[in-house]
Amino acid sequence: MLSVFDNSLVDMSQGELTGFGEDGLDRMRQRLAALFAEYRVKMAPIVIDVIVNDSSAYDFGWHEITLTPKAGGQPLHQRLRYLEQ
Repeated sequence: MLSVFDNSLVDMSQGELTGFGEDGLDRMRQRLAALFAEYRVKMAPIVIDVIVNDSSAYDFGWHEITLTPKAGGQPLHQRLRYLEQ
């Protein structure tokens, strides 16, 4: 998952310290490894719109996430807003 990012990543994940570059990638890698060890994860991005403005663009919408515990139990559902440039 993280192979699409380079050292210019800025990780501003909710509830976490902001991580920049390689440090941000390392911390995100650790959090994702722990998440995937405990849950089966399904994410569905819902794009509301893509706005093109001169030489840049951004899109926004929701990420619907379902976390199913590997040890059994009820799935957790989250719907989070996003904005990406």
